[in-house]
Amino acid sequence: MKKLLYFLFAAVALMLTACEGNEPVNPNSLGGVLSGKFTVAEGKQVQFSQGNLQYRASTDTWRFAVNQWDYVGGENDGTVYVGEEKCSNTLISSKYDGWIDLFGWGTSGYGGKYPYMTSTNGMDYQGNGNKDITNTGYDWGVNNAISNGGNKPNMWRTLTTYEWSYLFYTRNRAASLYNYATVHDVKGVVLLPDDFEPIDGITTGKGHTVYSDDQWAKLEKAGAVFLPRQTGIRMGKNVSGGGGYWTSKYQQPISSGQYGYAFFLDLGNPIDVAAPYPASGGFSVRLARTVGETQGSPNPNAVDAPEGAIDAVFELNNGKRFFFSKGNLQYQSSSNKWQFAEQQWDYLGKANESATGWTDLFEWTSSDWGKKMGDKWQTPTKEDWDMLAYRNGGKWVGLGNVHGINGFIFLPNDWTLPQGLTFNSKIVIQEIDNGGYILKQSQFTNNEYNADQWEKMEKNGAVFIPAAGYREGNSVKENGSEGRYWSATNNGENEAFYFVFSPTYYNPNYHGNKSSGQSVRLIYVINK
Repeated sequence: MKKLLYFLFAAVALMLTACEGNEPVNPNSLGGVLSGKFTVAEGKQVQFSQGNLQYRASTDTWRFAVNQWDYVGGENDGTVYVGEEKCSNTLISSKYDGWIDLFGWGTSGYGGKYPYMTSTNGMDYQGNGNKDITNTGYDWGVNNAISNGGNKPNMWRTLTTYEWSYLFYTRNRAASLYNYATVHDVKGVVLLPDDFEPIDGITTGKGHTVYSDDQWAKLEKAGAVFLPRQTGIRMGKNVSGGGGYWTSKYQQPISSGQYGYAFFLDLGNPIDVAAPYPASGGFSVRLARTVGETQGSPNPNAVDAPEGAIDAVFELNNGKRFFFSKGNLQYQSSSNKWQFAEQQWDYLGKANESATGWTDLFEWTSSDWGKKMGDKWQTPTKEDWDMLAYRNGGKWVGLGNVHGINGFIFLPNDWTLPQGLTFNSKIVIQEIDNGGYILKQSQFTNNEYNADQWEKMEKNGAVFIPAAGYREGNSVKENGSEGRYWSATNNGENEAFYFVFSPTYYNPNYHGNKSSGQSVRLIYVINK
């Protein structure tokens, strides 16, 4: 009798744990990995996660569903609870205390693309530009530690459209290794592993089959995967019927009005492995692991910062990735020595008027200054400055005052604000002449940091370029109130493009006389 009471108590405790949204482990998986192996390309197999991906904003926690059939749904459907409260994707927010499982494309939390985004504009979800999210931080499995799936980043990934196609249509016995099904009263599709052998009394590989709990237990033990198909589609905070699973593939525009689309796996009849949909749509995510990969291997986006660089990767919409130098470029003619300023806020100002000392205001030259500092260092192009300023709708840039010095701040794509600090861009993207933008109600002290505070900002990747002014002949002007930074882009015989900022506007596309002495801030390019 005591043993019976003990087991009953243990069962009740397990049920309460599941309801409270903690991390119960599926007994049929190991670290969230199901046992079945599925060929998704020649010579490549994957294993799937134990359930659909879920996120809880109040604790910033990612997990896999406890059961393969679990889904959050909307107000009136779904199987996921916290305590006695049913979770709903319609309640999505940055502070929601329940679980959600319908995500906009690429909303892993990387690059400011958060899982609780509700914008209905597909263009807002193009963190990686017009490119796939394969092997990038925008892939949910690459960027995040899944609490019941190994709890390390880069242990999982989202399948491509090609891999889904190979799994459904190309692998050996493909047509007989999936079927529509109902499991635990939830409709979906069952995928059977490559080595599946028929089980007596259980129909597989054709039509639509309703499986009892006992039958499903046998199939799951044999490596079967269940993809719920009634999970819903979220747009904004509204959830409609249907459902599907995001792939990692972006859809290149096929018409002038079709931008911001990606492909999802549509489990309708027939199955469509590459159905296009606005990236703002909320779909399910089912992650997988490539068989043979080392768990917790380094993030493919992780690159060690070179000497002289701020340790933060900036990524542009064209895919270009780079580090900023730790300070402005400086030169001493008497020793023919080039160096970076010791601190990001350092600039020489009126000292540039001396012909015998250091200078950091240079006339434009067609020979890139980056060559002075070694391989892969280069001057940003006009396009680089433009894309830098406009990333995330202008929310990753702003005027600032650091250590008492006025200047301009750039934040990296994976920006996280240090605790206790604030950052205000206060930039209105209102285009003016020559491709510039108005800074509405802005001043340098909108973002004011002392040395200790800036150390925290810089540790998280913030870049500061001082308002060093410019030089005309031997006269330095506007130092402390305006910054001008050369690009590598020529503009005819006498002019070149540069980035300029002041308290009232900034312009990454400005151009002026090559004889003007202006600042140079180099970048260390990783991939181009």
